[in-house]
Amino acid sequence: MPETIEDKESAKVGNRRVHMANERTFLAWIRTSIGIMAFGFVVEKFALFLKQMSIILKTSTTGSMFLLQKDTQLSLEYSLLVWACYLYCSHL
Repeated sequence: MPETIEDKESAKVGNRRVHMANERTFLAWIRTSIGIMAFGFVVEKFALFLKQMSIILKTSTTGSMFLLQKDTQLSLEYSLLVWACYLYCSHL
């Protein structure tokens, strides 16, 4: 009888460890997606800077490259966030 109590206690400890590991992984994915979002803001500000410089210097530049990169990055950010939520919820 005492063996089953010990088995239950070790199973609870094991479940807690797995749960805490899932929490750390989930938070790492969230940090990664926030970091990518911050990088997106930097890219957007740089595109605005280039546009202002082209107006000052009276040259023409196309911002289509930055627009494409912004759309791609936005989809990557949201897909990482959804993937992290899916992984976290699947291991609960």
